[in-house]
Amino acid sequence: MSKFIRVSKAHPCPVCEGDHKCSYTEDGLFLCGRMSGEQPGFVCLGPSQNPTWTMYRESAFEASRVRGTRVPIEDWRLKIEDRKAKGATRNDSANLQSSISNLQSTSSNLQSFAELAQQYARNFLPLSRLSLAEQLKLPVFALDYLPDLGWHDGSYAYTIPEVDGNGTIIGISTRKPDGTKRCISGSRRGLVVSAGWADLDGPIFIVEGMSDTVALACLGLSVIGRPSSHVGGGMIAAMLQGVEKERPIFVMGENDEKPDGRWPGKEGATVIAKQLAAALPNRTVMGACPPNGFKDARDWVLSRLPNPKPANDYLLIDSLGAFSPESSGRTPTVDREAHLVVGKEIAHAFAQLAKQYKAQPADLARRWPSPVGITTIAAEVDADPNPTGWLWDGYLPRNGIVILSALPKCGKTTLLTHLLASLSTGGTFLGRSILPGRAVVLTEEDKAVWSERQKRHHLGDEIALMIRPFVGRPSHDDWVSFLSSVTADLEADSRDLVIIDTLADLWPVRDENHATDVTDCLKPLRQLAQNGRTVLCIHHVRKSGGEHGTASRGSGAIAGFFDVMMELGYPTGDPDNRRRRLLAKGRMDGIPDDTLIEMAKDGQSYHVVDQRTVASDSVKRREDNEDDRRTKLRECLLTILPEGDDRVALTREEIWDRVPEEIRRNVKRFQIVLEDGCGELWWKREGSGTVPSRYWREVAS
Repeated sequence: MSKFIRVSKAHPCPVCEGDHKCSYTEDGLFLCGRMSGEQPGFVCLGPSQNPTWTMYRESAFEASRVRGTRVPIEDWRLKIEDRKAKGATRNDSANLQSSISNLQSTSSNLQSFAELAQQYARNFLPLSRLSLAEQLKLPVFALDYLPDLGWHDGSYAYTIPEVDGNGTIIGISTRKPDGTKRCISGSRRGLVVSAGWADLDGPIFIVEGMSDTVALACLGLSVIGRPSSHVGGGMIAAMLQGVEKERPIFVMGENDEKPDGRWPGKEGATVIAKQLAAALPNRTVMGACPPNGFKDARDWVLSRLPNPKPANDYLLIDSLGAFSPESSGRTPTVDREAHLVVGKEIAHAFAQLAKQYKAQPADLARRWPSPVGITTIAAEVDADPNPTGWLWDGYLPRNGIVILSALPKCGKTTLLTHLLASLSTGGTFLGRSILPGRAVVLTEEDKAVWSERQKRHHLGDEIALMIRPFVGRPSHDDWVSFLSSVTADLEADSRDLVIIDTLADLWPVRDENHATDVTDCLKPLRQLAQNGRTVLCIHHVRKSGGEHGTASRGSGAIAGFFDVMMELGYPTGDPDNRRRRLLAKGRMDGIPDDTLIEMAKDGQSYHVVDQRTVASDSVKRREDNEDDRRTKLRECLLTILPEGDDRVALTREEIWDRVPEEIRRNVKRFQIVLEDGCGELWWKREGSGTVPSRYWREVAS
């Protein structure tokens, strides 16, 4: 799937000219958050999956592009002159000048791709045609439906031009005889279209890639190939704008279900079908995969062809790689009429398999909600059958989103496990009531770790796990799609608590300090926190810490988003201590501000520690420590002070210098102990003026 790139001041949205809120892809799809409906110079593709944004594509390619945006070169030159006049830095001007160069090279690339495609097509000799047909296991005449196919000697690969929604070549993909696929440098992914597809009657098939395109095209079907399973919906919609509305659109996926349950081909066909239904209202859009047993469209076609071997198509090949059916004295043996029959059969069979997708109702007069009186909203809340209040009193509100942050290895997941054990039965946890409930944990931890916890805490199936849902860091679209999938699962199997452990391991954010990225990834969590469910996100605190409620790592937008913020830390700075301090803040009343908790020695339970007792114990410990230090200092002075009379006495400074380093910590304590012992443990001769006082100890009798 093409990555969406945010607009900026350097590259504003060409639809609304704004420098934020909108985004675009490298293949030229714009998501505009300010405009809706038709706009001059653009084709409106309808609302995206999130109706906040509307999809657009340029109606022509006369303008230059930078990574999919349209910025006329002259506008950039004017910007450079304007910035110079305002005292722009040398680097600023250099960056803008670089943008002009990029624009010029990008503009010339569009022209050079067309020229390259023609050059490569001239190199596509008959022997290369036959070799490619044999590789695809299709008759040679099937390649006639892609007249721009070519051969690149330098990379020893077949070349396939790809076009955008207006039919302009925007890139060239390559395919080596061993099946390796690449792209010519500077290419953008586009569509592979069969020759004359728009002039045919009947359905239009949307398939994946070049091989499926030629496989269906040789059956007399109208075919457009998309770059991959999920990509190309916007370009296809633009290409189909002028096609007769009576022609149905069939989006064909692939039977590529994975062992972990993922099915990219089917999911991609669904996504593309929904996009086309939204962009082309009042059109029949169908989507499905080939019958079971066939991986893709080409596999299905090969099973139905009466004579699938391409070598029978043209029989005479000379040593130079040229062929001539006429000179061979024989005509091609492939029965094209039979191919047309197979095409009709496949189209009919696919229509029986496919599911129809329809656009959302287009009669919505407003994109945004109308103001509603507060008493009406209160009445709706009172009438809501879903539970309200607290799942765990003071910490986990129903329909709320909560974050628990702590340093690594501080005990977040340990506390979480005890919470799940208490949730299984209900009762109290850390001195607060907790209702019995069911939870699902989205976790990056291994199965073996959770198996050990299950045995130790006797967890049951009221706790469900979703372990490592992503192979790597997901894209924003994957994240939104994943949360939608989890929400759908929860509609079928109700859960009271959804735990994300940890947020940093699962969300798509790459820069936690980027407020916009953070907010965009947190907002979809709202779809989980409904129908009485609570969402609890486990997170980390920054190493430098922070004030109460601001220690969570990353942007300050995190603190503003969550309904309740909890922070777990060490009360004394000692990681080996079994005590932890649980701080909490939030929007609701009744949230405990500061709670000291302690784990039992056997690790099987937590309990709340009375902080008044802790304070009293702390005072007593300090007093005991002070008495101990004074006793050690007194014993030390008895060994330092000389025996005899005032003739051998030492001054206070001389005594302090002789106190060992491990005891000489506090000079005031030393002075107090020295004076307190006078007349009882040792003697003192008072000084006067510049004469200091002196201390000694009597000779033991």
